[in-house]
Amino acid sequence: MAFTHGVRNLVIGSAMTAGAMAVMQGTAAADEDPAATNAPSSTGATKSASLTLKAAADARAARPAGEQAVAGPPTTTAEEVEQPPPPRPKGTAAAGSVISKAKAPITAAEITTPGPLTRVQTGADLNCAVSHAADSTPAFFDGGTPTATACGTFLSVGGTLFGPDLLRPDSTSPKPRSTYTRLRQSAVTGSGSLADPHKLVTEVGLGATGLLITQTDSYVAGQESYRTDVTVANAGPVARTAQLYRAGDCVVADTDEGFGSVNTATGAVACVGGEDAGVGVVATQRTQQWFPISPGSHYYEDVYAKVWARIGAQLPFADLCAACTTYEDNAAGLSWEITIPAGGSVTRSHLTTFSLLGVMPLTVTTNPQAPTAAPGSVASYTIVITNPNGTTVNLDSIVDTLPPGFSYVPGSSSGGTTLDPTISGQLLTWAGPLAVSPFGVYTLDFNVRVAAVPGDYVNEASADAGLHTVALGAGSTRIAVVAGPDVVAPPVIPTSVGGVALTRTAAANALAPLALETTSLTASRAGDPLPVTGSDPQNLLVLATLLLAAG
Repeated sequence: MAFTHGVRNLVIGSAMTAGAMAVMQGTAAADEDPAATNAPSSTGATKSASLTLKAAADARAARPAGEQAVAGPPTTTAEEVEQPPPPRPKGTAAAGSVISKAKAPITAAEITTPGPLTRVQTGADLNCAVSHAADSTPAFFDGGTPTATACGTFLSVGGTLFGPDLLRPDSTSPKPRSTYTRLRQSAVTGSGSLADPHKLVTEVGLGATGLLITQTDSYVAGQESYRTDVTVANAGPVARTAQLYRAGDCVVADTDEGFGSVNTATGAVACVGGEDAGVGVVATQRTQQWFPISPGSHYYEDVYAKVWARIGAQLPFADLCAACTTYEDNAAGLSWEITIPAGGSVTRSHLTTFSLLGVMPLTVTTNPQAPTAAPGSVASYTIVITNPNGTTVNLDSIVDTLPPGFSYVPGSSSGGTTLDPTISGQLLTWAGPLAVSPFGVYTLDFNVRVAAVPGDYVNEASADAGLHTVALGAGSTRIAVVAGPDVVAPPVIPTSVGGVALTRTAAANALAPLALETTSLTASRAGDPLPVTGSDPQNLLVLATLLLAAG
């Protein structure tokens, strides 16, 4: 049974009669695009009330003149039924569209798993199609035709909008637009685990702009979210400013209408399912959400045609959930304004989540407690995991990958756990279960000894929450190791062992006054030409003992 965008504001009445149902089952439903045919759903699949009513309206509109409906009391009414435009003759195009020469058939590649996302598919010119194990209909309009699905990646640069070649319905898709040049699409790689997710890489060109898009879609089997990383590279001699969009026409729980939702704290926007509660349609827990990983995003949810029109106008999304409380045929997505340096690239990332119970991704941030540190000194980090859901989420583990030259300080874990992590090279792993309370925050503090070599270092943590996705949240993960003059504090009383005198002094970089507690230890012995220096040992006598042992 197909959808149509021709029906608006359905008023739900009593149950349908058997005769009316027979008319529906015996009549071909019109496609959202009158010139195209939608893929049929699975036989016997149960549709929502809204989808059933839409199909009934389509069936009535499709009857020849003079044909009567099956006798029986009216069970539904449809207000503002919009008739689709008449099919255009072959070889003609709608106003504002771009007529291009015939191209090779568009191909698509897909990640397939047992679920819950059974199919994550990307067309060779960046359409997207997703199927959920609980649904008989794909998650974006016309998802049964992956090379024309109403979901995709768009980029506007220099006054030209680039996007997929086909998008249903064509009459309302973003226009005018130029189509991508299809370059390469990889085979699916990865085992599907958290450490090795399934990955699919697609590359397209953007005409003579000198820009190249490399899109990587990845999925951890068993989760309700998949990740998209869009990298825009600039081979030209000057920087280019562009608008990048990721958006789709939602189909939630086999229904083409829904409500909207937005989380202003994260900038995540969603389409939300609806059901007849007897007094009207109310929102359900079913959600289809775009969750930004990269900062600087803007969101938009509205009637599908308005979302496409804003992309067609090459305008940034307006941070607006226009139809949050209105049940209608909606779409949603994210946009970023990006500047791609000459010879460089920019990457923007997000999650797309399809949840039965409205379970949203958790976020994890890793923040140094001071932005700078002296070489070889001790610095503190705080890992924060935020749970936006109304139920407790148990983490299987928290993992932190230390930068080169950094090392964990034993016994320094505090907050959510005081246990030391297991250490494998630069990988720190705190084992669970570690509970994050409903709408709560889990914090973990620990100390590291930073590298001896000055520079900027990035330290990012992750977490495994089983079926729940954990996304990188906004926050600073960077610490600068900066060499500078020491500030000498009053010396402590020297401690001597076997004639070796040890003196501890406080050291601080001029750029990092918060590091005053950082200490260094100098050990010297009469007759030795040079002192031996170490940084902040836990026991002041350790270095002296080592010197004595060395003779």
